[in-house]
Amino acid sequence: MCIGLAELINNTPRQLLTEYISELIPAVRHAICDNSGSVRNAASSVISLLFQSVGANATTPIISWLITELKKDKLNCLDGLGQLLIKQPNMVLPIIMDKLVSEGFEKEGGPGAKAVTSGQIHGLATLAMLEDTGTFYRHLAEVLEPMIKTLAQPELKEKYLIK
Repeated sequence: MCIGLAELINNTPRQLLTEYISELIPAVRHAICDNSGSVRNAASSVISLLFQSVGANATTPIISWLITELKKDKLNCLDGLGQLLIKQPNMVLPIIMDKLVSEGFEKEGGPGAKAVTSGQIHGLATLAMLEDTGTFYRHLAEVLEPMIKTLAQPELKEKYLIK
């Protein structure tokens, strides 16, 4: 499917792709979290092509959805996100950091307390291992505080600790 989508994207004018992007996104979202690594890799190539052809309007909803799936601890999506980061780090990293830092932490443990899920911690660890463009480390202080608060609360530590 991804090979066909790549050919379609390469041979379709931008205006037509923009018109049908809402039909393409669900198929690509499903493929980027597939059980097969080769399908996830092919899907990341399709998403890169969409970004090159249509821009962030095509990729931001996919990345936002991947972040949501990470909060549900769906780790296949983490590999798909990693594939995207390898292919298009300058496109993906700022969106991921914005989502993880500004809205990615779920509130638990009372007013003002923030906690992170193991999927989010895995995602942040993946980002930290990439060649840094500066984006990850600019947001490090914002990321560390919720992680430390999570690990400091025994009931949250048990729920979210990566084993």
